[in-house]
Formats: sequence, C-alpha cells, structure tokens
Amino acid sequence: MVKLIKNKEKEMIPVEILSVTLTALLSVAVMFILAKLIGNRAISQMNLFDYVNSITIGSIAAELATSDVENMLDPLVAMVIYAIAVIVFAQISCKSLGFRRFVEGRTIILMKNGKIYNKNFDKAKIDINEFLMQCRLLGYFNLNDIKTAVQESNGKISILPTTAARPVKTQDLKLTPAEDTLYTNVILDGKVLSGNLQNAGYNEDWLNKELKKQNISHIKDIYLAVCSKNGDFYVYEKQDRKDKKDMFDL
Repeated sequence: MVKLIKNKEKEMIPVEILSVTLTALLSVAVMFILAKLIGNRAISQMNLFDYVNSITIGSIAAELATSDVENMLDPLVAMVIYAIAVIVFAQISCKSLGFRRFVEGRTIILMKNGKIYNKNFDKAKIDINEFLMQCRLLGYFNLNDIKTAVQESNGKISILPTTAARPVKTQDLKLTPAEDTLYTNVILDGKVLSGNLQNAGYNEDWLNKELKKQNISHIKDIYLAVCSKNGDFYVYEKQDRKDKKDMFDL
C-alpha cells in the first residue's frame, strides 16, 4: 500500500510541473495581449494609477501561473477587468482635464528664479538631498545654473536652465547646418535587408559599390551596416576576438 502511494506521488509531480508550465505560459500570453491593448502607457513612464494597476495585473498573472486548472477563470477575468479599467481611465483622462489632474496629478514647482520652495518639497514627498541628486543626474551640479525646476506628475524632475547655462544652439552662432537624417539598417548579421535598402532609395548595386570602396568582399563578415538618404554609409564588421579589458574598471 505504501509503495502504491509513493508511485502515485511520483506520477503527480510531472503532472503538476506540466500544469504550472502551461498556466505560466498562458499568463505571459494574456499579459502580452493586454499590454498591447493598453498601448505604450504600459511601458512608458507611469503615473500612480498606471503603477498600481501594473503591479496588480502582475500579481494576478503570478497567481494565474500557479493556480489550479479549475481556478484559472477567476484571475483571468480579474486581469482583463484591470486592463479595461486602465483603457477607460486613459480615455476619460484625454477628455476631462479635472479627471486627468485627479488621476495623474499635477506638476509641482520646486525651484524658480533662484528660490527653493521648501513647502512644495513636502508636497512632492522628496527632500533636498534627493533633489540635489536628481539635479546632478541631469548634469546640473550648481543650483545657480537652474532657473526653474518642477516635479512632473510621473515623479521625474524637469529643469529649465538659465540662459548662461543652457547649451549653445546653432542659431546662436548663426549657422545653418544640413538637416540630420535617420540611418537605416541595410545589413544585419551578414544578411542584406532588401526592403530597408529600397526604402532608403538604393539598390544592391549601390551597396556592392560602397562595400568595394571599403575593401569588403564578403557580406557575411558584416555585423551591421547603415546608410542615410544623404549617401552616408557605415559598416561594422564582425570581431572574432573578445576585448577583455574593462575601460571602466576601477
């Protein structure tokens, strides 16, 4: 009798593993579909409402992955309801300013014209040390270079520098450089991307000529090649050796 029980337990283990595997794959698939329906809000900088919903959906997905087959419907329905709530709230926020301010919050002025608004720091739930750290991360080590600093509704800090500290622009120097263009991948991991090449306005004859100019005879040796509509062409060949030296090693 004892042997029969042990054999049944051994048979149940693979069945349980298979069940967890299938439900986990199902939860991943459902989360991916819901994220596609929600849109880029699911992966962009989230406000408080999106953050809470994302955590909740993730928790329910984890429960779905480990739940019994009979109990799969409840967490699945809950995930769908939360996703619908995000979509509906986003639509209402687009049409109602008051609702958007309630859900997403408002920007908070932390510094303006050289004055630090310490009362607003309490409202923003940050202290002066964290503010100074965020300024340094944005490249501002001197507060005198900051004209206005605000905390956005997603918690990030945006800074308007003073005129003397802002980056120099081409119009300041009265220059008119050529407009930049996007670079298109035309060779990727040794394969020619014919569609991208045509969209960039070139053909394989042009590509072969450009490769010949750079003394490259085998396309399979190219890891990445990009070009612009201005005719710029850059090639990055595959490197067999590994660079073991860490330039950032302390």
